[in-house]
Amino acid sequence: MSAHDGARQQDLLLRARAGEQHAFETSLLEYAPGLRAVIRRMIGHPEDTEDLVQDSLARAWQTLDSFRGDAGFGTWPCAIGVRRAIDHLRRQKRWRAEAQIVCAKECFASPELQAEVVGGLSEPSFVYDAEEHIAYCFTCVGRSL
Repeated sequence: MSAHDGARQQDLLLRARAGEQHAFETSLLEYAPGLRAVIRRMIGHPEDTEDLVQDSLARAWQTLDSFRGDAGFGTWPCAIGVRRAIDHLRRQKRWRAEAQIVCAKECFASPELQAEVVGGLSEPSFVYDAEEHIAYCFTCVGRSL
């Protein structure tokens, strides 16, 4: 981050602390994708991820006066998001150890589900991301522990 960017972020933070919500939203624009990515890797479910991102940003706004500035401003909403994601996972039921096997058998038994999977893989916009897949695998393992 350049000195200009740092000064701009500091100005936005001061204005946000004075109650200017637009300044707060502007300051978080560059950090929201990282927050979303961290929560998505922890949770593994798109709708839950969006709910937790919104909840984390709302919590950051509500508790803005508690931000001490010991670390960069972008790490603060991310820390809130991680705590929210952990709380969310604790409230969830554990997945049965054989959950993926059961789902695979249901898919093999249903021509509709097979068509849905093949259709998704056939979409021109489909991209296989090994890193995303591995992150999802860790989510599955975490939910079955």
